[in-house]
Amino acid sequence: MKKTTFIKSLASLLTLLCLLLCGCGNAAENSTPDKSNDISFEESHDKSEEKTSEASAVTAASEESDISEEPEVSDVKPQKETTKIAVFGDSIAYGYGLADRETEAFPFLLTASLRETGKDFECENYAVNGHTSADMQSDISAADGLDESTDIVIISIGANNLLGTAIATFSAVASSDPRFSPLLDGSASPDQLIALLSQMSDALKEAFTSDPFKVSALTGIAQLRADIPSFISQIRAKAPNAKLYYQTVYNPYKGVTLMLSDGSVFDFGKMCDEYIAKLNDEIIEAASKLHYTLVDVYSAFESGDVRLVNCNISGDGIPSIDPHPNADGHALIAALYGTALLG
Repeated sequence: MKKTTFIKSLASLLTLLCLLLCGCGNAAENSTPDKSNDISFEESHDKSEEKTSEASAVTAASEESDISEEPEVSDVKPQKETTKIAVFGDSIAYGYGLADRETEAFPFLLTASLRETGKDFECENYAVNGHTSADMQSDISAADGLDESTDIVIISIGANNLLGTAIATFSAVASSDPRFSPLLDGSASPDQLIALLSQMSDALKEAFTSDPFKVSALTGIAQLRADIPSFISQIRAKAPNAKLYYQTVYNPYKGVTLMLSDGSVFDFGKMCDEYIAKLNDEIIEAASKLHYTLVDVYSAFESGDVRLVNCNISGDGIPSIDPHPNADGHALIAALYGTALLG
């Protein structure tokens, strides 16, 4: 009995032990991770980098696409339709003494010839009769049309720095004798003009070779020397894009001689040339420093085959002592500027 009971207890114990062992085995088996569905850190990191690279590539491609789609901006400025010319100076540029200055004065002749190239040019003439280099700054200040849109500036100034002294000297001689009064009021006929000049030739030589005349003439030249840098700077300040052209002064009395009472000859034209040469030296020397282009009117008038000024006391044609260019003279000056501007 006891033996039988012991065997049953032992069997029950073994059965329980087996159940426990099976349960632990199943638990251990169930607790093992399923590596088929697991992702390691390395694999996750690599895939993350791949996604980041793909995103960056998409972004870069998008940015590149946006850049390529932006409209191109050209650096080329549109060409101006009209070339603007401004003229400053004295009665030469103004066109004094011409029958029709609006068609015969060199600034207007030049503009007309430039338009024949098929391009549009416009000219503003600010020249004033009788002005000297000392008047230039006020003339430039008053020129409302002189600005950044101005392309070309033409300068004709300096002649009156000498001519003013010459006129004052001539007037003083004419005023010294009542016989010469028709020369002052303009009532002298052409025939009277030649006769009166002959009568006053001795007095004219004395006056034009005197120390007061020399001092006054050299003072006028010095004034030009001082004024050129100032008004050139002023022009550039108002018209920074403009090219500047400055003409030399011609000798209106080239070849003029006076017969003196003693039978000798006073070469008035040569005396004038000495001072005009000094005046032109100032214009020429300043050109290299101030960078404007010279237009050599002096040399062109010296070599001219026809009379280019109104002055005429040779007995051929209508006598006159007017120093201004005639229509042929203006045409020549216009041609010189045309060559300078267009090459």
